[in-house]
Amino acid sequence: MSITETPVELSTGSGEYSPAYLDRHLTGDMKTATGIRPNGRPVAACHNATWLPARRTCPGVSGGCVDCYAETLERIRPTVGNAAAWRLAEWDRLKIDQVADLAFQLLARSHSRQLSAGVDRPTFRLFASGDWHSTAMVDGWRLAADRAADLTPTLTGWGYSRSYGSAGRELLARFLDADGYPPAGWTYYLSSDATMTRRTRNAIGGGVYHRLPVAVMAKDGPTGLALLEEIRRGTGTDRRAIVCPVDGNRMPITVTRRDGSRRGACAHCRACLPTRGVDVAPDIVFPIH
Repeated sequence: MSITETPVELSTGSGEYSPAYLDRHLTGDMKTATGIRPNGRPVAACHNATWLPARRTCPGVSGGCVDCYAETLERIRPTVGNAAAWRLAEWDRLKIDQVADLAFQLLARSHSRQLSAGVDRPTFRLFASGDWHSTAMVDGWRLAADRAADLTPTLTGWGYSRSYGSAGRELLARFLDADGYPPAGWTYYLSSDATMTRRTRNAIGGGVYHRLPVAVMAKDGPTGLALLEEIRRGTGTDRRAIVCPVDGNRMPITVTRRDGSRRGACAHCRACLPTRGVDVAPDIVFPIH
């Protein structure tokens, strides 16, 4: 069965979501669904991510979130914050089955538009800003992701979450199956920093999140690698670790490939987007600039 840009009918009987409505819920991640500006810098070829209000939708916020890029962007660009607030209001009025319907249509539309734009490996990022903040949101997206895995097998999804542990109300756990895996085709990272190493270690050691990789924010690569070692110590888990080549200043935002084509760094690297899922995804350090 192929996916087109025609909205699917809602199981709730509430009608169809128009393409314009769906597009208001989406934003672009320029380093994955990549187009190239004349100056060589990447631009989002089409929308392939969601963006909700920073902090307001982050129950697992930590001391390391003081310099949140999304919160800063929403402050200096009010249109970004206003759009995020509208999306949140729309989501919060929906029940689980309605969340699932809308989420699936967003995945289907983004997948179709990426293929039309020439993206050879379509991706979808949940929460370029924001996080899991309600059970209805998690449960609905889980249903949508399972459905999309059958209908859009070339689409991969990923995200970073601090909605775990008591501070995060264990919401991320609801996106995982009984064996600790996210839906097929998805990779999810436990997001962490120096203020929450114990929380992340306890989450991994507790068993629910033992299959997930960890992404830490740190002042530099060596500091981040040391934090990852501290987090993994005593948990009975082990995983290779890398420093993000872009944030570590080892890879430009735009990469020229051997065939002369240019891609955004994340579309080229794909460490956060392994095709074989969380079992092979590395722990990652994101140096803070």
